[in-house]
Amino acid sequence: MVANLDRTVRLWRDILGFEVVVNPTSGADSYSYPVFNIARNASIRYAMVSAGPDQQRTFAFAEVKGQVVPVPQSPRVAAAVINANGRLAEIIQLATAEGMQVVPATVLRSATNGVGVEQAFGDLDGHLIVLYDFPKTDVGTKR
Repeated sequence: MVANLDRTVRLWRDILGFEVVVNPTSGADSYSYPVFNIARNASIRYAMVSAGPDQQRTFAFAEVKGQVVPVPQSPRVAAAVINANGRLAEIIQLATAEGMQVVPATVLRSATNGVGVEQAFGDLDGHLIVLYDFPKTDVGTKR
């Protein structure tokens, strides 16, 4: 759940590089109301996020208007973990410019990918995004 879908689309499409499609406002009979415990008088607008043709609609964000949506608090219970594909410094610079809370980078050691870097930030809705980058092995990825 997000407070501002347009801002979220900008993050996931323009900064992180995903494909994002915004859907029209959900109908009154949407399955989302009972599944996500959303009041029937609230309106819901979605953005579907894809990572190329083989990973369509991997996840979605919902903007709910007409109901208070709490901001996730610490300790965080979930994170989006994303391969930065050689763009870690650029993404962090853009996230910082948008006012997002950035966590310092650390060395990431992997049995299969060697030594890389991981760094995280919290988006403006309180969601944690963890980026990782293995510069020597991230060649030819789709995104």
